[in-house]
Amino acid sequence: HHIRHKHVILLDDEGNEFILPKENQIPSDFFRKGDSVRAVIESVDKGSKPQIIVSRTAPKFLEKLLELEIPEIQDGTIILKKVVRIPGEKAKIAVDAYDDRIDPVGACVGVKGSRIHGVVRELRNEILM
Repeated sequence: HHIRHKHVILLDDEGNEFILPKENQIPSDFFRKGDSVRAVIESVDKGSKPQIIVSRTAPKFLEKLLELEIPEIQDGTIILKKVVRIPGEKAKIAVDAYDDRIDPVGACVGVKGSRIHGVVRELRNEILM
């Protein structure tokens, strides 16, 4: 909606305003007015005019992206044990499966990286290990 020096103001379909501060953006992020942006809610500052602060650098953001792209994580067959990242550089995820017949790493990566490719693209080519 608005691009300012220290933050970006986003609007959702219902007209709610979200603030994406510069420190919560991936270093390679570049937004234009009208761009679609994915982020996770970090905090809500209640006051006379509530402010919703969102983040693209939080580990929770990577967790939610993985849930969207990988159905086995969403349905609970594969568990995300730990997510650690240096935004814009690299990220590591540890996965496990309840069922021994399922390869959790293979299921997350997909055939020729098809499942993980969407996540890497959203993170602006951040390396996932």
